[in-house]
Amino acid sequence: MPAPALFRTDDDVFAPRALLGWVGFSLAAGGALAGALLACRDVLGGAARAAADGGRAPFALGCALVLAAFVAGATLAALAAETWVVRRELGFALPLVLSSAALLGVAFSGRAGAFGAFGGPGGGAGPAPCLGLLGAVAAAAGLLNSSVSLATSKAVRATPSAGAVADLVTGLVRAALGSGEERARELRWALLRAVKLAAFAAGGALAAANSGRLQYDLFAAAAAVLVVALGLTAAPGDELPEASARVEAPVPAGVAPPAGAPRGEA
Repeated sequence: MPAPALFRTDDDVFAPRALLGWVGFSLAAGGALAGALLACRDVLGGAARAAADGGRAPFALGCALVLAAFVAGATLAALAAETWVVRRELGFALPLVLSSAALLGVAFSGRAGAFGAFGGPGGGAGPAPCLGLLGAVAAAAGLLNSSVSLATSKAVRATPSAGAVADLVTGLVRAALGSGEERARELRWALLRAVKLAAFAAGGALAAANSGRLQYDLFAAAAAVLVVALGLTAAPGDELPEASARVEAPVPAGVAPPAGAPRGEA
């Protein structure tokens, strides 16, 4: 049986502090992921050229390892949520603390020279240091995204996805065709999705604009934003009961979702 959600209702998700937290999580994710690409741009460029020249196996292996790191982070967050079912705040916060620690570790290691020059060829050690950086950031992203998703019964995600964009468009269409309370609810969810997408993009843009000055400190900045967002969302409101309902994402007027049907993402 899945762990009960920490943010059970629309009121929990749309509480002012929680809204600032969702935006902060997306901002931190965008900054961290953009920072990783900027830090490894020379290595990634070389790997892409090598793959184009026929060396696809190393490139594919590197992509698989980074994906595995993301999955490992998401798995740890899921284990935390399932382990601390009674103390749901701890199951929500611990993966986010680990995510922040991973980003701080990347920042300190980068400043110590573990990854070579920021944006450079990896300190003469080939692509291995860059792969380690990308893996650490991917694991941090997996921890962040999975923790937020599980705490809201998959109603909110920290990083954008094709499903979130599709749900944004669908929500706008439903709002245009609906009326009254249903229309207001659809617009509220659509606005949340749009703001989170904008925050993710803003995080990437800020990282790109400040990469020359901050370099590896970009990851420390992303970790700091993540901690602030955690502080805003760690206590969603009154004490929650043991049994918890799912956060219901918008559905079309007059249509009852089938049992077990997947809900939209924000």
